[in-house]
Amino acid sequence: MVQLTTVQTLTQLKKYWKLLLVFLVVAGGCLLWYTNAQKAKEVTQTFITPIRQDIVKTLEISGVVDAKKKARLRFLAGGKVVYVGAAEGEWVKRYQTVATIDRASLQKQLELQLNAYTRERNSFENFSDSQKDKALKTIEERAKQDTQLELN
Repeated sequence: MVQLTTVQTLTQLKKYWKLLLVFLVVAGGCLLWYTNAQKAKEVTQTFITPIRQDIVKTLEISGVVDAKKKARLRFLAGGKVVYVGAAEGEWVKRYQTVATIDRASLQKQLELQLNAYTRERNSFENFSDSQKDKALKTIEERAKQDTQLELN
């Protein structure tokens, strides 16, 4: 066998140093990959001591809550609301009074409207009575019809 001297070995290593470096990097990468794969396979166990507590069940949701039945409040006439019998979110029974309107102001408002109507009607009838025996012109006839329509 031929023995190589140290000088010859060093010259051969200098010749192939790049190849040797690539081999060492690949071998180190394979070793690192293998150790990480082994750690991932290990099952870690954690021990927890139980605590005695009450069981609580909660449910958190978001959205809009809507009623199965709805009611639209309508009044015969407008006016000032003086009583509200239910607050928002309360249950309301059928035929329960929910709100009332001030009767005195409503009565006064109706009387004013009735008086205005009566005055307009009297004015119209006075005009009609004064024109009974006269021949009306077309413009006056139209004015009479307009007045009747307003009155109606």
